[in-house]
Amino acid sequence: MTPTPTILDGRALYFQIMAPIEPDLANIPNLSPEDAAAIFSREEGETEEAFAARNAHYDEALAEYDRQYRAYMRAKEQEVQQFASTVEQRTREQEAAVLNFSPLAA
Repeated sequence: MTPTPTILDGRALYFQIMAPIEPDLANIPNLSPEDAAAIFSREEGETEEAFAARNAHYDEALAEYDRQYRAYMRAKEQEVQQFASTVEQRTREQEAAVLNFSPLAA
């Protein structure tokens, strides 16, 4: 039988996808709102160019996360549909076996 699909919770999924892309952004769900906002703020002594480059890099990382998240969800939808089809088929087979059972033939 097709294994039951495993679906990660939101935080685990975000970390799984984001950690390899941009570790600085991977722990955002675990931060306070203030600390999360600070990641996107200009750091002390950071030049405008470095700040702009870091934010552009974070924008690219977030766009890549979105692409990978959509791919993950498409794959999970297929897994769930396959699992549902397998369960439906098995149920039909079990129902047919019950309907075709004859106590006299046993």
